[in-house]
Amino acid sequence: MKTLTIVAAFSVLSIQLGAQAPDADSPAFEAATVRKNTSGDTRMHVEVQPGGRFNAINMTLWQMLSIAYPVDGRFRDDIQLTGGTSWIASDRFDIVAKAEGSPTLDTNKPGATATDGDRNAVERIRLMLQRLLAERFKVRTHHEMRELPMYELVMAKSGVFGPDLRKAAGDCGASCGSIRRMGPDKVVGTQISMGAIAHSMSDWVRRTVVDKTGIIGPMDFTLTWAPEGAPDSTAPSIFTAVQEQLGLKLEPARGPVDVLFVDGAEQPGPE
Repeated sequence: MKTLTIVAAFSVLSIQLGAQAPDADSPAFEAATVRKNTSGDTRMHVEVQPGGRFNAINMTLWQMLSIAYPVDGRFRDDIQLTGGTSWIASDRFDIVAKAEGSPTLDTNKPGATATDGDRNAVERIRLMLQRLLAERFKVRTHHEMRELPMYELVMAKSGVFGPDLRKAAGDCGASCGSIRRMGPDKVVGTQISMGAIAHSMSDWVRRTVVDKTGIIGPMDFTLTWAPEGAPDSTAPSIFTAVQEQLGLKLEPARGPVDVLFVDGAEQPGPE
């Protein structure tokens, strides 16, 4: 079983927030409970449910910060989040909160397509989570730009698309401009720019991906791969799948990346 199960609108909507710190005017949850999880279970879960409920179960503060402060519209990986004391990456907590303006999107349903209203609501929930972490965990952070490893998305062979990448044509209807997760190891994109495809790949490889393909115009694609740690999968790795199915390559590079520094944090008090 994959260690971290994400069914939240966060991973479906792929939105990006600014780097501002929460303040007294930031949106806040109507109600929230924070409790230490001592179950010993390794499974974690975070979701937004219709009706305004936000759950983060068996999560470390480190993981919650990676969700609350995304970079390039995706969860931060370990090189994009640093600082703090050891307990923030080991102690686990349960957060159950209630917010207004929850997405109506059913993120548990494969192929769900987000609306602008869903995206705006998820952005507010991210801001609420930032404020909750500042108030309950006394989190203090700052941002710095650092030269870090990334990937450049390039053509594997000039002018040659893979079998699952093609120029978009015709009326795409309700799925226009969408990347839909059809399961844990498959995505389908309709009328998507190469920049947006590279942006989505950043989440799949847990590192910033920059489009260097030179491809102009909307594309349709299907990509199937084995997520890291998937048991008994016959699908290829993300790197092999990108080359064999799309005719593209992820080449290692370096570039400026926003890094979040944890200057301080405290264990939450009893409810």
